[in-house]
Amino acid sequence: MGGGRSNDPVASPGALGGAHLNEGQDCANVAAMQVQTVKTDNQDPTLELDWKSMFKQPDTRPLTSEEMKSELRGIYAGLEPVEEACIHWAKKLATSAIDPLDAKQYATLIALYRTLLHEHIDFLMASQQPIASPELKSLAAKYDMPARMWKHAIHSFLGIMHKRLFECQEFMDSFIIQAYLMISLLDETIPGLRSTWIECKAELARYVYAITILKNDTIAGQCWRDVSREDYTRVLVEKPTEGRIYHHLAILERPRPSLDKDFNAIVSQLFYFTKSLVVETPFFTTRDSIWTIINIIIARTKEPASIPQTDEDHFLTAAVHLILASLEPKALRKYGHKDTRNHHLQAVYNALEEIKIDGPYKTSRIHPTAKLGQLLCQLLLGIPLGEKKRSPMMAALAPDFVMAEEIADSDAMANARDIHDATIELINTMIPYLLEKADTRDLGVWGFIYIILVFMRPLETRPALRAWFGSAFHARTLAPFLNMLLREDETRGGLTLKSTSQSELVTVSSLLNDKPKPGMYGFSTEDNIRKYYHREQESTTTTEETAISNAAHKRDRDTETPVWEQMYANVLPEHILLSGLFVAREAELCKKSPKNLTNITVKAEERPLFPKNWFECSKHSIDEAQVRNHVQDAETHHDRSMQILRLVAQLRHFFIFITDEDGRYWISVPGASSTPKPDPNKKMPEIIERDSGVRIVYVHPSALDPDDEPISACEMELGKVADIARSAAEKPLSTHDTETTVSVQGSETGLDSFEIILSADDYEAAATVPAEDSATKLTKDMLNKIPENLAMCMERWLGKTEV
Repeated sequence: MGGGRSNDPVASPGALGGAHLNEGQDCANVAAMQVQTVKTDNQDPTLELDWKSMFKQPDTRPLTSEEMKSELRGIYAGLEPVEEACIHWAKKLATSAIDPLDAKQYATLIALYRTLLHEHIDFLMASQQPIASPELKSLAAKYDMPARMWKHAIHSFLGIMHKRLFECQEFMDSFIIQAYLMISLLDETIPGLRSTWIECKAELARYVYAITILKNDTIAGQCWRDVSREDYTRVLVEKPTEGRIYHHLAILERPRPSLDKDFNAIVSQLFYFTKSLVVETPFFTTRDSIWTIINIIIARTKEPASIPQTDEDHFLTAAVHLILASLEPKALRKYGHKDTRNHHLQAVYNALEEIKIDGPYKTSRIHPTAKLGQLLCQLLLGIPLGEKKRSPMMAALAPDFVMAEEIADSDAMANARDIHDATIELINTMIPYLLEKADTRDLGVWGFIYIILVFMRPLETRPALRAWFGSAFHARTLAPFLNMLLREDETRGGLTLKSTSQSELVTVSSLLNDKPKPGMYGFSTEDNIRKYYHREQESTTTTEETAISNAAHKRDRDTETPVWEQMYANVLPEHILLSGLFVAREAELCKKSPKNLTNITVKAEERPLFPKNWFECSKHSIDEAQVRNHVQDAETHHDRSMQILRLVAQLRHFFIFITDEDGRYWISVPGASSTPKPDPNKKMPEIIERDSGVRIVYVHPSALDPDDEPISACEMELGKVADIARSAAEKPLSTHDTETTVSVQGSETGLDSFEIILSADDYEAAATVPAEDSATKLTKDMLNKIPENLAMCMERWLGKTEV
């Protein structure tokens, strides 16, 4: 068009037809001149339009119900023969030994399965469009179309190619990408089946993850694993009782061969495997899949004696042999293990004997976490003793979760008594071990205590089970930690203690219109703890106040919205771990009195933990939940502390509240001769206020100083020195007449062993320091007596505190 014309006629003076920009010329005239020049220059006779010859947009009308039914019949008629062909080829390729296929044959198969996938998508989109009648929308569920699409159009073909992966890897990659894009399209266009599409995408991402592992592409594999894990986590919001999802999450927790570096990953994998067997809808295939992790742990125990076994090894050995004792002899022989139950139970007791309760700091010392605590309790619920047969302990604790045909026999509890006794001994050993030297600044300690208390709760209404193994939970060991929470509650006016009798529910919800919804890291600007705990007494918000409280929440201004739908839930990380178990029930609010949040209609044996729709009303998104594995807001920390004390108030057979001469409340245990006081050297998690006013708590204390690396083996060994220094500083000076030699073994540190000689002068110097700093001062003075290669580690272990 317009030959010889510049590409930018507006910017080029020559393209303006020789017009000159004289000084003072009106800008409006220049602009008009440019527009006219462009219009003239763009004239082309071939582009002239005859406006009179153009057609108007044709009239359209919506399809009638009969026309839509006819269209769906046509789609389904074309779908059925393609589906039959796919089923035929899937069976033929899976059952017969066919020679390797060439590229042309794979292309033909991909075209066949892709055609079936397209037919399913056409049917789903036609039946789920907005103008479709409810009858047409129900056709997808009636004929089970989403499941058929996944099974026959995607999963069966992936199974075929997975068996021939080395000859069709590129074809498999191509097909997975095509399927993933199509499922993503359905996720956007048919939101009513979103949980189904998300689960399909998670499955496809898991396949890609497996392929990248074979390619040794660790970066891509990590990305696809994270995608799959996130999608499965989204599915659990709507399907928390599906054991199949937990099984798939366990597969994604792939530990490296070295147990020393991946203890937490192995615990996580055992956690998901066992949970898939104890939820309401168990996934019994886990009994076959769990061998992948069992073989890794057993192989570790067979290594040469020159490699020392750690506490982590002993714990994992005990847990694995406990599982082996629950499996059938036939399965044990298949994988080369002894098929006698007594052999594996004895291995459990032998491993527990190696875990020293009063042992020194070690490189392998296990730290308590919520996931570890729940793994112990899930082992107590028991591994199913047979195919599609529930554990007798599960039947005793959650009878409504177990169907009649899932109970092995009337004598099942007696037959499994030895297995349950071994599990009880595991819990009896691990709880005091984990809490003995626990760092109370670590939120994992409080998450562990929370989980243990939740599982103690059902024993309140089951006296026979409480008499059998209630003592294994060590209420007296827990009491000092609970008293730390009481003292912290005193600083807030004892508000939690006063509210313990207000509701049978442990959790507390907040009205959305009571304060703005918080951001990613915690409280909103209305960060008032007192108001938060007195919300029920102060919730006299009028209609006018509701209208102006938070414009973002429009439904709060709807006076017809039920009270429980106006709530948001501060879902703790521990709640997500508990979801789907019988101890994490949701309460049905009494419809006759919707404002009375304490009125619940459940049996005494089925005491709920959460209000109705607790997880659906969570104020935290999936992304925010991932962040809370590392940093949590102050509100979450306070809610956890409050809920722990509420749990204690409900455990009347395990704990009692007493007062001292000053009228202060303490938590003790029935029959105790003295009150279990907290250790004065232990501290609560530190709350840090950022410049923006947001208050946060780091999950791990090591994160408080970003320049610090994780605690090393050497630092853990030096904890032994600090313990001796603290105990020495508490003794009178007259007892230090002679020198004290402290030996620190370097066998587990990779460094040389050394000795520190403490003289009377060291203790005398410590006496001049305030009592609360004496241990720190004494330990710092040791730096001059420690070999130079360890001094820097000791300095960092002491927290770089100036005295």
